[in-house]
Amino acid sequence: MIDLNHLFSLATALGIGLLIGLERGWKEREGPEGSRIAGFRTFGLIGFLGGMSALADQGTGFVLTGGLIGTVLLLRQGYKEQLQSSDEASVTTLIAALLTYALGAVAVLGHSQIAAMGGVVTAFVLWLRVPLHAFLDRLSEAEISAFLRWLLITIVVLPLLPDENFGPFESLNPRSIWLMVVLISGLSFFAFLGIKWLGQRGGLLLTAFLGGLISSTAVTLAIARLVRAKDIPGGAGLAALCLSWMMMLARTAIVVGLIAPVLLIDLGPVLIAAMIVIAAVFVLTFRRLSVSGPSEPMSLNNPVDLREAATFALVLSAALMLSKGVATMLGPEALLFVSALTGAVDIEAVSLSVTRLAGTIITDQTATLAIAFAVFANTVFKGVLFLVIGKGQSVQTVSALVLGTIAAGAGVLVLGLQT
Repeated sequence: MIDLNHLFSLATALGIGLLIGLERGWKEREGPEGSRIAGFRTFGLIGFLGGMSALADQGTGFVLTGGLIGTVLLLRQGYKEQLQSSDEASVTTLIAALLTYALGAVAVLGHSQIAAMGGVVTAFVLWLRVPLHAFLDRLSEAEISAFLRWLLITIVVLPLLPDENFGPFESLNPRSIWLMVVLISGLSFFAFLGIKWLGQRGGLLLTAFLGGLISSTAVTLAIARLVRAKDIPGGAGLAALCLSWMMMLARTAIVVGLIAPVLLIDLGPVLIAAMIVIAAVFVLTFRRLSVSGPSEPMSLNNPVDLREAATFALVLSAALMLSKGVATMLGPEALLFVSALTGAVDIEAVSLSVTRLAGTIITDQTATLAIAFAVFANTVFKGVLFLVIGKGQSVQTVSALVLGTIAAGAGVLVLGLQT
């Protein structure tokens, strides 16, 4: 009796080969007849051969290995003849053929869906030859070096750090602190690429928008570095700064709304008032930038500066130790003060913790005040951070932005408490 599962698996193996062969055959369609190592039909048969070999192997491995060796020998001969006739041959086609054989075998060995996914991914990667080569042509040595160093601290160093609290008041978590280093360095790197490839307005503002949803503090640090190095004009930096701060306020509202929607009755107008002030500064700086444009061509520096990122991580550690120490020594009654201290560097931590306590240990009004204080402190902290790292660039505008944001939010907060 015919096993329908085997038929389906073999059909999948054949389909994978034909799909990859379609891409290879189309790419080499203009070559003379017989000049290709493997084309549309050949790739289909290679995939089918991998499936039949796996089916006949019965788990011993001998038939499957023999089929692979035979395929390699045939491809090697074809590659040798093509190299002799044209002095050039595609090693990519050879690798694709071996992968097709493997995927055909995987399909019959009970993983048809994974094999089909692998076939689609393989064909897609092969199809991306031109855009991938164009992408490589645009990369410089400094960009590749920065990206590899960022991967080093992200994929190698970060998982090795312990995810536990220790130190004074158990306030230091090595993995969390290093994660901020990774975040800052990554934002700087992708802002660097965005500005270079999309232009000052497009790349920088897109980075500020997305980065603000993750950490507006990290975005502020990255922008301050770019402004200090004169990689971007002050107007562009201020526009991006405002956009990331607006995203911080929007994220805070979302977090509070998901956990304790009732708090938005009083907190929502405070956040909106602050956002209106920031939006007004954003519009003014953005309009001025769109009219005047860049003052001079950008000369971008190395985007991954681990020393500055590590320095910021140390500042963050000190602030966290202070916050935890105050909370431990003074007790819950110091919630507003602690919220302001903690919120200066981590607004989301305050939002999550306070909203969970609202209506139980603390009143809704106290929770609203705690989150509002955290937002104000975070605004001040980021303003000071920008001025210090940016070496005093745009002092008057940034100061007015910070004071105006706090004044608007505090004014609405006081009016809300009185009514």
